[in-house]
Amino acid sequence: MAGLAAIGTATSLGAITYAFDVRPEVAEQIESMGAEFVYLDFADQQDGASTGGYAAPSSPEFRQKQLEKFREFAPGIDIVIATALIPGRDAPKLWLADMVRLMKPGSVIVDLAAERGGNCELTVADQRVVSDNGVVVIGYTDFPSRMANQASTLYATNVRHMIADLTPGKNGVLVHNMEDDVIRGATVSFRGDVCTSLTIWSEMLLFGGLVGFASQSVH
Repeated sequence: MAGLAAIGTATSLGAITYAFDVRPEVAEQIESMGAEFVYLDFADQQDGASTGGYAAPSSPEFRQKQLEKFREFAPGIDIVIATALIPGRDAPKLWLADMVRLMKPGSVIVDLAAERGGNCELTVADQRVVSDNGVVVIGYTDFPSRMANQASTLYATNVRHMIADLTPGKNGVLVHNMEDDVIRGATVSFRGDVCTSLTIWSEMLLFGGLVGFASQSVH
């Protein structure tokens, strides 16, 4: 699920996204989300599915084809998000040191399998390391606890930009420019006219109510 979530986010942001999985049934899910599934040139396409939705160990021949394909892609990839785990085993090494060397400086590898040793050879659990050629390898194992801060920062940034758009003169005078796509999209009514679909607005209210209820439950 972590991989599919990453694919959904990447494609929604406009990224050209490639994904690979040893489980053949996942290909359709990946392609339905707008990403391109990476197929191997391998005569015996094994089913790498295991119990619980995890991957099963691959044969040496299959693994070799895997690594060859990843090595082929490495020079053109800016961000790698690795999520491969096998129950009861260390995470398989899928992104090797030589592949990191092929990537452009400033590229990023996010290894979500870091807790089990990582899918990247350079991953260090709970650390952010930079390779000799400037590739950032993130091996944090506490991403859930980091999300609140990131979500708050992103939301605050959105609010700041919205206020900046509404007050272009930076003098506190509100300018409701309906030619601005962002302002128009966030406007429910303007000068007595309803500007947003009531269906969308009701869904927004319902979502806000659910969030409010959850917050009250926590506190």
